[in-house]
Amino acid sequence: GFLLKDAPAQQLLDAVRGKIRAKHYSYRTEQQYVGWIRRFILYNDKRHPAEMSAPEVERYLTYLAVERQVTASTQNQALAAILFLYRQVLEIELPWLDNVVRARMPQRVPVVLARREVQAVDLIDDARQITNPTRRIQQSRFLVSVRAKAQEFHECAFTCSCDEKNR
Repeated sequence: GFLLKDAPAQQLLDAVRGKIRAKHYSYRTEQQYVGWIRRFILYNDKRHPAEMSAPEVERYLTYLAVERQVTASTQNQALAAILFLYRQVLEIELPWLDNVVRARMPQRVPVVLARREVQAVDLIDDARQITNPTRRIQQSRFLVSVRAKAQEFHECAFTCSCDEKNR
């Protein structure tokens, strides 16, 4: 299945590994880059990347976002691996990739706490210094309630904004 068994593809991946090691990248980066490059080649019917250019890269990155629904950071990792292949191994500069459908960034809702809750969170930082077990339990319970309130706020903010749009 997932292996490229022909000699040119294996030589290309070995060249990628060699460049990564020469640049002292981590082993995990090597594994990820080789994996993304392998998947890019397989997606393009095992064509050699030197035969492809920006349109194939754009199509693959768009496929990841639209069909596979990967996160923005995953799409960025795939892009970094492919750019490494073209720039460092093949020594080919790709034109700017303008036609890529970008994966969505996760929506972050700010957590708003009352002044008293902020002060309590500051106290929790000092909880390590509390030697009274009962007091430590009280601090822990309070932190749980603050987290629950933050989660409740997050859910309410999302639901309320959706309800307002539907009115």
